[in-house]
Amino acid sequence: MTTVEQRRKARTLRNLHSGPVVLVLPNVWDPIGARVLASKGYPAVATASAAVSASLGFEDGEKITRRTMLEVIHRISRSVAVPVTADMEAGYGASVAELEDTTRGLVDTGAVGMNIEDSLEEGGPLRPADEQAERIATVREAAAARGLDLVINARVDAFLSDRFDQVEERIDEAVARAEAYRRAGADCIYPIGPGDVETHRAAVTHHPAIERPGYA
Repeated sequence: MTTVEQRRKARTLRNLHSGPVVLVLPNVWDPIGARVLASKGYPAVATASAAVSASLGFEDGEKITRRTMLEVIHRISRSVAVPVTADMEAGYGASVAELEDTTRGLVDTGAVGMNIEDSLEEGGPLRPADEQAERIATVREAAAARGLDLVINARVDAFLSDRFDQVEERIDEAVARAEAYRRAGADCIYPIGPGDVETHRAAVTHHPAIERPGYA
């Protein structure tokens, strides 16, 4: 179960997302990197699945095991006093039971945030929005059962998928998914990929919860 300190860190991370200062989450893949960034004054750090995988000699995309990923996150979380949020890719499991196991395992590492994406394969089809919303709700419930109000960052991959021809289609899809994921319990929406300001501005105009563009 979670500790008072872990729950405090979760509240801190959630509040940082709505504070007057833009939250910059530097990505790390090992404890020393996390310590260096925390020492420089960053109020929180995030793991990046691609960086963690590369540091271990693997490609991104759940090519390392869930156990290995969680072990790395555990070492990072215990090495710093600031909140840690973790990139758990697509959740390391297709079934509800597997996703629950992933969530419980993440909570047990000491991390207080989770990034979960909706791609079925890189650059290809997306998981149906209603199914992904159910998965986000599953994460929320599994973490709550562990005693933690986990900060969930729902990554929307509409701008990366090859299934849309026009940018307007991508914006519409991203906004629809953002709304569904927020209703399901996501704290933040992360539409990875739109590299130009105008596209991102159009998306944010329709859904203010959408975060700034970038890569996890």
